[in-house]
Amino acid sequence: MSPLSALSQVTSRIGFVATASTTNEDPYLLARKLASLDYISKSRAAWNVVTTGAPGQDLLSVPSRARLRQALSARLRSLTKPTTSD
Repeated sequence: MSPLSALSQVTSRIGFVATASTTNEDPYLLARKLASLDYISKSRAAWNVVTTGAPGQDLLSVPSRARLRQALSARLRSLTKPTTSD
């Protein structure tokens, strides 16, 4: 995501969409990267959710991929949700 972060500094009207598979990325680290990109780009970042199987596994059915995508999206949202201090 470094190229996206760099491009965000020299543009002001372009949004940035990162494609990442959580098969190859730890969800917590992916959430941190996306949150950083969103912060650096002043809220112009988005994530293209890709649900892939692990190498050597059979492909997931469409309903299974949809459930996995929803679960991963919810997890990422919970990890990137702003915290409030009292």
